[in-house]
Amino acid sequence: MFSWRQVNSKITVLNGRLGNLKRQSASLENSVSRLRSRSLDPDLLDEQIRKILGWNEKDEIVIVDPSYKF
Repeated sequence: MFSWRQVNSKITVLNGRLGNLKRQSASLENSVSRLRSRSLDPDLLDEQIRKILGWNEKDEIVIVDPSYKF
């Protein structure tokens, strides 16, 4: 049986996780909206293409983050 304190502690933890998920969702929604054709952000599109295909310009220096997950 759970005590009132345990339940409140669990609620606090879950509310924190919910807040993180809401922020992540808002960020993803923003990225998706910027990739829609009627409001396409050319800079974001360029960034995504370069990231996926590994392209860069001749005068650019690429710094790879080994912890980044492709």
